[in-house]
Amino acid sequence: RFLQYVHPEGLPLGEDFEHLAAALESARVLGRRLVLPDTMNCKNCPAYEAYGLNDTLLELRGCTIDYFAYMFRFFHVYAGDVVEAGVARDELFEASWGPEVALPHDP
Repeated sequence: RFLQYVHPEGLPLGEDFEHLAAALESARVLGRRLVLPDTMNCKNCPAYEAYGLNDTLLELRGCTIDYFAYMFRFFHVYAGDVVEAGVARDELFEASWGPEVALPHDP
């Protein structure tokens, strides 16, 4: 079982990680594995201009968490709670979902 959420695009760094942390906690409470987002704000990456990412990532909607975090440590702590963003693009993964469920929105 997985939890996939819509991560807002273009957020400041702190808000990017606030949304990620809230989604991770929600997944843990629900007993699901979080599908990591691929829409975090690339411009928040410390290497964005230093490594020319501003030139090479122009076409992307966003970045994955590995642009911002030491992933070995992240996966060491959260390996049982998350799956990489690319999993969501796999045909078998997409086929495993049932019909879409709309959740109620906050007023």
